[in-house]
Amino acid sequence: MNFKSLEDFWVFYMNQHSKPSTRRWHFVGTLFSIVFLLCSFLFSWWFLFFVPFAGYGCAWYSHFFVEGNVPATFGHPFWSFLCDCRMFGLMLTGQMDREIKRLGKRPVIQVCVAAAVAVCMILKYDALQTDTGMRNIDMQIHFFEVKFVDGKMVLCG
Repeated sequence: MNFKSLEDFWVFYMNQHSKPSTRRWHFVGTLFSIVFLLCSFLFSWWFLFFVPFAGYGCAWYSHFFVEGNVPATFGHPFWSFLCDCRMFGLMLTGQMDREIKRLGKRPVIQVCVAAAVAVCMILKYDALQTDTGMRNIDMQIHFFEVKFVDGKMVLCG
């Protein structure tokens, strides 16, 4: 993918980090990288060895095992580094949620709930033991009304 500006890449970068836990893993990795960098200045230059492993290790773990995508670092290493620093700063100052709203993104958990509510069904299975040892399954379907009160989703059943 070719991007014309860092702001264009930022939108892509945030799509690649849609889950809050992915962003948290990045935050922890960046924080540890900063700590190891400071330790290399204060104690021994050998701590520099741990800087990339802490940062990239946590970030790549979150992409492969949490987000389920390929890190943007592979295609755009410099812009990814700049966007990671920006995301770290926004998280550190508590402005990440506002940025997600600005970009029109919703946290994944709300998207999943909204998708489930859009279907308007929750299935409940009650397994009952019969005389023959077979299981009968009763399916109950419940319908809910969705309201948004003060920016929060409320289910009314």
